[in-house]
Amino acid sequence: MGHSVDPAGWRVILDEAVTRIADRFARAEPRATAGQFVAGLLSGVERKTCWSLAERAGHCDPQAMQRLLRTTVWDADAVRDGVFECGRSPGAMAYGRRGCFDFGVSHRSCADWSA
Repeated sequence: MGHSVDPAGWRVILDEAVTRIADRFARAEPRATAGQFVAGLLSGVERKTCWSLAERAGHCDPQAMQRLLRTTVWDADAVRDGVFECGRSPGAMAYGRRGCFDFGVSHRSCADWSA
């Protein structure tokens, strides 16, 4: 099955989004992990768990991914807005019916990502 968007184009958009939201994270580690997390969500990894995303990112365990979601302090609205600005190009990203970005991955709810 072919891609509806050029994968290289996705990489450019993802890199732009990560650059745009970088200042929302005070430390470099969560900043890098956030980019890896989003790249994992957009990837072809079948199950989107912290373990599978960490393995894809080259981590030996899921702690960094879990820490990003559990304890890292960040402004979820500002991150959403920064990513939304990158998604203004046609077909880049879709604002889903759940009130959050729908990247075509399975997730419980948008509230889980902004907690």
